[in-house]
Amino acid sequence: MNGLGAKLALAVVALVGGMFASCSQEDLSTTFKPAPAVIDFNVKVVDALTTNVITDATVTGAETITAEAGYAGGPVTITATKNGASASETVQVNPLKAGGKAIYNVTLILSDDFEFVKVSETTTPSVAYSLPYAHGSSHAFDHSGSGWFENPTEFIADITVDYVNVDKAETTGFTLANWLSETQQEGLTVLFESKALNYDKSEAKKFEYQASAWSWSRAAATTTTVEALYNIVTKVSGEKAGEYTITTTSTAIEPEEKADPNHASHYVAHQGTHDAHGGHNYGGGIVTED
Repeated sequence: MNGLGAKLALAVVALVGGMFASCSQEDLSTTFKPAPAVIDFNVKVVDALTTNVITDATVTGAETITAEAGYAGGPVTITATKNGASASETVQVNPLKAGGKAIYNVTLILSDDFEFVKVSETTTPSVAYSLPYAHGSSHAFDHSGSGWFENPTEFIADITVDYVNVDKAETTGFTLANWLSETQQEGLTVLFESKALNYDKSEAKKFEYQASAWSWSRAAATTTTVEALYNIVTKVSGEKAGEYTITTTSTAIEPEEKADPNHASHYVAHQGTHDAHGGHNYGGGIVTED
């Protein structure tokens, strides 16, 4: 794999099994409730003078969002303050299905001398889907050629997905006005070249969801890259002192499900039975992308 970018290696293990060997299958019929959509904000507050990450700044607006029926999406404004200096960033949170998880990476720079004002941004999503392939697993393709995990049984499937949570940033294209003092130019150059604004802390994570009986399902992992142009503005005069571009990448993952077209008359969303005897195991995974 070339890096931990948009091409995410997803491995799916579906364990269709039961815990109630003394019960009949009729007794085990159940409706399960999907987990809520959960959205977290990974906020990094950076001191422009020292380039250190400030761990004791007051941050507002970054509380975890939990939505039982899924999240419709919308803007969220996050603000950091310390010792009279403040910075804000508005994040466009994408819709997220019930059972999904998303982490948005946000960087705020605090300075006594400058403000960092967003001028424009371009957002580019990239989606990768899981496709089970191991011996004994079952998979299918829709008319567009996309792969799905097939559960052609009356049992609920518990699925675990290994994926990469992409957390990285890169600062490019910074220019500074020649009327800035040498000290200011040196300080800003160090800031924009620092590890605080240029990093890759991506890591492997696991995601779990349940699939209904007689269903096709998959986990969709979306990496969203935001390329934002900022102006550097002096607080005293309001003059533009330079500009820079910062590119950040965040990750969301959510389950997708629909009726197995071969058993559509049996399918009811979020329903199935527990297998009283176990033994229905599926595994493996490769990636397709949209």
